[in-house]
Amino acid sequence: MAVLVGATVVGGALRVSGVTWGSPFLLHPDERGFVMWEAAAIEWRGLREGDFRPQTTTYGPVVYELALGLKWLFLGGLDEARDQTARYDGAWPYVEAGLRAEQDAPFSFLRWTHLLRLAGALGSALAIAMLGLAAWNLDGPRAGAWTACLAATCVGLLQASHFATTDSLVLVWTAMLLHAAARMARGAGPGAAVHAGVALGLIAATKLTGLLLLAVLPVALATDTGQGGALRADRPLGRHWVGRTLGALTTGRFWIACAVMLAVYAALCPWAFFERAAYLAVPENRSGSAVFLSQYTDHDYPFWDWRFPYNGTVPYAYLLTHVLPYAVGVPVLLWASASMLRGLRKDGAAERFALAAAAPTFLLGGAWGVKTIRYAVPIVPGLLLAAGLGGARAWTRGGVPRALAVAVALAAAARGIAFSAMFWQDDPRVLAGRWLRAHAQAGDVVVVGPEASYTAPLGTNDEGVGREGRTDVTVRRLWQGAPADVPGHVEAMLRGARFVVVDGFYLRRAMHPEAAWRAPEQARFYRALMSGELGFEVVADFPREPRLGPFRWDESDAEILAVAFDHLP
Repeated sequence: MAVLVGATVVGGALRVSGVTWGSPFLLHPDERGFVMWEAAAIEWRGLREGDFRPQTTTYGPVVYELALGLKWLFLGGLDEARDQTARYDGAWPYVEAGLRAEQDAPFSFLRWTHLLRLAGALGSALAIAMLGLAAWNLDGPRAGAWTACLAATCVGLLQASHFATTDSLVLVWTAMLLHAAARMARGAGPGAAVHAGVALGLIAATKLTGLLLLAVLPVALATDTGQGGALRADRPLGRHWVGRTLGALTTGRFWIACAVMLAVYAALCPWAFFERAAYLAVPENRSGSAVFLSQYTDHDYPFWDWRFPYNGTVPYAYLLTHVLPYAVGVPVLLWASASMLRGLRKDGAAERFALAAAAPTFLLGGAWGVKTIRYAVPIVPGLLLAAGLGGARAWTRGGVPRALAVAVALAAAARGIAFSAMFWQDDPRVLAGRWLRAHAQAGDVVVVGPEASYTAPLGTNDEGVGREGRTDVTVRRLWQGAPADVPGHVEAMLRGARFVVVDGFYLRRAMHPEAAWRAPEQARFYRALMSGELGFEVVADFPREPRLGPFRWDESDAEILAVAFDHLP
């Protein structure tokens, strides 16, 4: 228990230490645009017009309900919010006011976002404890300790906790579900089923595709043979774990969990039942079903589209070679995979539970054309459970297996601490902006990237927060309007320019192996620029990658958004 508590405290501290990354800007585009903007708009519509319905279905309403609850509780109260909304004639002017508010004002987007990030970080710390307790229920205290230690420094979980998005919340509900299901595997009664149903309802109202995790319930109930109407192991169909799993679908505890799940979802998202047409009538880019279905269609994304690097990726292979190794680390991924293979054996009940927690999301995400670390986050808790179970079993098998288990845990801890340490420093984009503010002269022309989230903020960051900047320089943005005449656009952008900011997001697109034929002019521009052919030389570089003493983790081949969202060079 002491190890589990210690891992929770250490993991919580690592998560809390990163909640102010990017300050004084909000650089994560989805956090800012799909959470904070929408939450403020809902607040205005709700308090002025009585309509608290989100105008998006890509994210469930829980993230907005939590955001408003925290704001009213800690940032001025509900009466203050009513006074604030009454000063504006529409939702968008209200959003803009929050973006431009001083950092210490009650309605500062920066303060509000940091508060929501803090809640997510503390919830993620609690998730460490619940994952540890799930493993404890499945295979004893040693498994719980191993799992908690691996979860504490898992890069995928650390990264998700930096953002005020649905991902940080889904991790908490997933850990809650796995804890409840593990209790059910050890004979817990209707109370554990209710607990599991609440977790599933929260998952559904946060990120609907997370309902794939319902698969853990019949597997857990099949482990508890002969209980609550499941097929007993002494009956013909129940002599194999597949038969018992099918039989678990008829148990009372399974249906209690399903009933509670529907009730919780209806309470948190009533519009999906009672105002369905209005709730689903959202723009395509904010429609969960449209985004979901688009993942299965073949596209030829242009250079300007953030999905450009994902064209031509091999299903599943990219997830296994780029995304999951980044999320959990190669040693943990291999260790967990070996452990889950044991689940196919007759006595591998605990490992089958971990497999059920990871495999459904893997099968869904691996079939998508666009594979990012955010889509893979729900796979991670199952992998950590499997790795923790493997570590506990290795401890009883002699010196070599024990040494391997320790090496895996130490490798995971080292990488997790190195990853967290990056956020104890200022964001590279902020550093680049400060360098330019210090070195640019009045009248200089500075060329930056098209999206404010991925370039140096210079005070013209209309999409972000923070007004630090220079007003006596001219800022030009590359690629705006998706120019058809790329050479002409480049010539116009560079004419008279003194500085060009090259962000890793667009540079990596241009260096993509397929860019030479899919976007030849853009690829040629970046190569010529970086080689000095266009008359520019590198005068400042702001790299960012995990380091710990002499060890450095190369991220040049990592999934691009895993790097772009929070430590973009």
